[in-house]
Amino acid sequence: MNGFFGHRKSPPSYPQKTKSPAKSPARGRADGLRPSTEQEDTVSDLGGSAQRKRVAHHSSPRSRSRPHAQAGSHAQGRPPAVERKLSKASAQTTTELYEIASELAEMELLSKEAQRTLNTSSELPPTLRNDLAQLHGNANKLIATRLDAIITGDLHSGRDEARSMRKQLIQQTEALIERVEAQVKAVDERRPS
Repeated sequence: MNGFFGHRKSPPSYPQKTKSPAKSPARGRADGLRPSTEQEDTVSDLGGSAQRKRVAHHSSPRSRSRPHAQAGSHAQGRPPAVERKLSKASAQTTTELYEIASELAEMELLSKEAQRTLNTSSELPPTLRNDLAQLHGNANKLIATRLDAIITGDLHSGRDEARSMRKQLIQQTEALIERVEAQVKAVDERRPS
């Protein structure tokens, strides 16, 4: 083909593809097997600077499926869950609520151990009532100083989650307090006068 001045134009140059050497098992997957795709390095010259690009060519139609389509909710026809980022205040409040939930779980375990002792032992340990009284005080303190101190009205991104979690924790703590009070009463009834 002749150009504007009668000179012949050269065909445009396209990036050259070269196969990369096989990877060692240490650089492949964690189990030492090579990846299911064949990888090639593409070197192209754009404006005098060379760029390396990694291009994957799949060997079978099965390997073209999305990697996350094999597990989770996406495999069941539902889109993957959307993660939203919480504001700094919401994240701090949520972290505090999870710490309180952890403390409450420990208190509930102590109450269950006390209940097991009440149900199975004919003779109660002398420190059981004091331990239950201490647990009762700690649960009341958890509500009064930690849960009631959490303000969710100023939050934006995590307000609903924080409110529902706080409400649930207050209900669980109140139920624990009632259970411990009943356990203290049971210990008092079994004590000799």
